[in-house]
Amino acid sequence: MIHFQMIPFLVFLIALAGVVEGQGWRPWDRFNHVSNFGNWGGGGWDNRPRNQSPEPRDIPPPVPPPGFHGGPRFGGNIIKITEIIDIDKKAGDILSDFKDFHKKHKKLGRKEWHKNVKQFCHRFPGHPNCRRGKIPDQKELEEMIGQFNKGGIGRFLKRVPKVYIEDPLARVDPKLKELLENTSRGFGHLNAENVNKLRDICKRRKCREQPESAKKTREYFTQKLADFETKIAGRDKTDSVQLRFDRTLQIKEALLEKGNLTADIAPVDNGVYDLDTMLTEEQANILLNELNKAGVGSDEIPLPEADDDSDDDDASNSTDTATAAPGAPARHRKSALYFEGNLIKKWDPSSPIRYVLDSSLENLDKNDVRAAIYEIEKNTCIRFKELASPPTGSHIVYYKVDSPTFCGLSYVGRADPANPIYLSFGCENNKGVAIHETMHALGVAHQHLRNDRDQFITINWSNIDPQQYDAFVVVDSKLYTSYGVKYAYDSIMHYNGYTAAQNIAIPTMNPKTNSAANLQILGQRQKMGATDIELLKKMYCQPNCEDKNVYCGAWALKDLCKNPGHDQYMAANCRKSCNLCALGG
Repeated sequence: MIHFQMIPFLVFLIALAGVVEGQGWRPWDRFNHVSNFGNWGGGGWDNRPRNQSPEPRDIPPPVPPPGFHGGPRFGGNIIKITEIIDIDKKAGDILSDFKDFHKKHKKLGRKEWHKNVKQFCHRFPGHPNCRRGKIPDQKELEEMIGQFNKGGIGRFLKRVPKVYIEDPLARVDPKLKELLENTSRGFGHLNAENVNKLRDICKRRKCREQPESAKKTREYFTQKLADFETKIAGRDKTDSVQLRFDRTLQIKEALLEKGNLTADIAPVDNGVYDLDTMLTEEQANILLNELNKAGVGSDEIPLPEADDDSDDDDASNSTDTATAAPGAPARHRKSALYFEGNLIKKWDPSSPIRYVLDSSLENLDKNDVRAAIYEIEKNTCIRFKELASPPTGSHIVYYKVDSPTFCGLSYVGRADPANPIYLSFGCENNKGVAIHETMHALGVAHQHLRNDRDQFITINWSNIDPQQYDAFVVVDSKLYTSYGVKYAYDSIMHYNGYTAAQNIAIPTMNPKTNSAANLQILGQRQKMGATDIELLKKMYCQPNCEDKNVYCGAWALKDLCKNPGHDQYMAANCRKSCNLCALGG
């Protein structure tokens, strides 16, 4: 028998079960029940039969079989919540281990302590206890842990290398610069009014405590990524993954610091940026440079060997990441990091993108991914090729991750050594989620983070979760371009209007045009929008044609392509954004 006092709590649990990182929610739809909560960010519920199994495809895409659609299912190995809660920490988190040692008053043997503390100092070379040229004593454990309460993680990490970022406006007509007054704001800009709104939220809730789910998520994906990359590289990649996740936290902390919010908010430390993406180390370093963090951190001081240390302790903790020495010259690496001014690496459009469906996917899961890939192929020139096992070189591997708290996770752009895409297949439209994450892998950022988003949506800063502030930070205008593609509420790359909400009955994003109707569209995962298709075509289907300035898209959206005062410059430098290339399909 359910007591009336429990009803509010049960309602909260039902609502919480539907909140899946902005990918669209309809509580109870996951269980194939009818919901009275309404369509919050998702597409329609599709009840067509699911009995078709498509074949792997190459160029060109075939006619799709009938009955393709997304939809959740439960069975087999889906939603193993205990795997998230009681994860086997093979990948390890030395900081968490140290906190556990301290909490449980655990004393390690001398050899075991030396091995652990050297791992700690390798990961945090800037930690004061690791800068003394000697192995810290176990009696210093409380002091070592306490240092993390005195500031951000960046000062303890390896030094952020300086990366050359060319100013795209250096040789541009001043009149064109003036037109970007509201576009070229610095990365992480937040006005004083919105800063105060976030502070007010933190007066009513604890914004400095890490949710337990964050720790579990980070541990889980550290293990997943380390296993994935170690298998490819043939050597342990755990350190490399940990550094990327540490850099992600460093970026989140730097964004809050820019808004003078460090004392009020501790960002979620889960290894994830913007709710469903991961950062490569190169991308993290670029963003940290944009946040004026180049050179922050320390170079590692090797600790002396002890007579009971094994010779391979340091080798087991080696990292593939080079760090810049103090005062090292800036490295001109634009060609390796950017695609026409973007913070992404592009896939080779002249050959199919190879992908593998991991054995963790059930047949229906595989159908959803193949349907997603078919939709991209059907609408663009991009081609994929399914393989039975991972090849050498760039490729995508789709994994099923048993999690009730998210829909998907991906890198933005081609990643080295390969791109894992993690899908839970527990959300409303799994084909649409697979399209969304695959478009991330192709290099597409979220729609609602475009630098012109404030012209189209209003962010309700009084209702967002301050610890997930990074989910609302507009992308750096010097690193991403729109290619002149208009903002669209129906983009499959848009999050729903209730993303990262404190009060889940109040939107965090409101469309400025036809608000009520468009609020229902935000976060749809039914199909690619027309602008999604247009963007991919401009990115991949126009060979030998390019924009020469990252701001071309912004200028094109201001109708400068045919403006008598600027049309010659635009025709010479902004061919893609001005639609002067022959569109491929």
